[in-house]
Amino acid sequence: DKCVFEDRDRLNSCYSSILLIQWGISILFLILSLVLYPFLSNILSIPAIYLKDIQFTFIVVVVAYVLWFPLSIFLAVMASQQKMALVNMINLARNMLISILPLGFMLLGYHVLSFGLSILIANVITLLISFLIMKSLFPQVSFHRRWVSASCIKEGYHYIKPFQIMKLAVIVKANIINLMIIIIQGPVILVSYVLTNKLLQYLPQLVSRFSYSIFPALSEVFAAGRSADVRQYYVHYIRVVLRFALFFALLAIFLNEIFISLWVGIDKFSGEAVLICMIIVMVKEVISSSHVSAIQASGEYGKLPLISVVELPIVIILSYLLSLAFGLLGIVLGILLGTLLSFFYGLSLAFSLFNIRVKDVLNRSGMYYIMRGNLLTLLVLVTVHFFFDLHNWSSLMIICACAFMVNFLPHEGLKFFKNKDKKQLFSRLQASFEF
Repeated sequence: DKCVFEDRDRLNSCYSSILLIQWGISILFLILSLVLYPFLSNILSIPAIYLKDIQFTFIVVVVAYVLWFPLSIFLAVMASQQKMALVNMINLARNMLISILPLGFMLLGYHVLSFGLSILIANVITLLISFLIMKSLFPQVSFHRRWVSASCIKEGYHYIKPFQIMKLAVIVKANIINLMIIIIQGPVILVSYVLTNKLLQYLPQLVSRFSYSIFPALSEVFAAGRSADVRQYYVHYIRVVLRFALFFALLAIFLNEIFISLWVGIDKFSGEAVLICMIIVMVKEVISSSHVSAIQASGEYGKLPLISVVELPIVIILSYLLSLAFGLLGIVLGILLGTLLSFFYGLSLAFSLFNIRVKDVLNRSGMYYIMRGNLLTLLVLVTVHFFFDLHNWSSLMIICACAFMVNFLPHEGLKFFKNKDKKQLFSRLQASFEF
């Protein structure tokens, strides 16, 4: 944060300590990968004809991430000083390179190695650019092993421990659920579950990325004790999240089955009851993603890490018992019901940080903001459902675009057209969200 940046000695001590820890973790990852390397053919059941290519690709990818993990601190330094536009542009460039480079390597005959080489090259280029930009913006940031501080390491450990416990609990839950579906219902049902849930995973990820973008600013707000100053903005932020959660829920209810039937066939659709439960889980995860940055920035986790861990056996037991009666639907219900405690506790914790009540968010003006565009979206989707037959990708994309436009127009669109100066579109769109 800014306080650390004003103290050059402390800045470089923290920077050097974190960089040393990240290199240590990367080296451990490298050692583990080298231990697993001789057993790749057995673990992945790789045919002998492809073994050499995949082994070499494995080494290339390992090297790519061994470099990426510690040196991504360059991006973290920029993010801490709210240079999120730069960070997002660099990440976008990296993702584009990872997507485009394999095409060129495939044409040159590198086959599966194309993907490994693309990740390595993209990471090296990204890290080099990140380092040069960071040094030009923050020349005071330097690394030296003599600046490594045990107190900085200890402070950083205590700061990130609760969040990492929560993150690990989420990862374990997701993997255990997939494992339970395979064991109880079989791999075919897992494929159906994953495909039905594919689109519903994107909105929580998008909100999580946006939440990460405002994390540096929130950290500075809490460090200065000014949370009351941004209270009204945070209330509006929650309303925006709820508005788009409802919008995507409506799209999923009316269009997800059509999307799956066009993509892989209607036989891969898990059913309407499972879809409804998945949509509720999605909305819950979106709301959770929206306030996790505030909790992390404040450092006030309360009992949330403990609750996240305790929920693991609850989710497993509930999912198993309900699956005996309802199959896949029971497993999804187990996920939904088993994670309600952490959801409501985290929400109340975030609200208390800003002294917000539910009625502050869902008062008359809040409900009008959330529902106005979504009612028009619902009207469009109901009309399409009863009077049109969507049988190709073009018609599906057109309906999605129409649904977005009718949701957009009563809010950002109306403000745009009411404004006489229509040359600065980006500024008005940003102002319409009041961020």
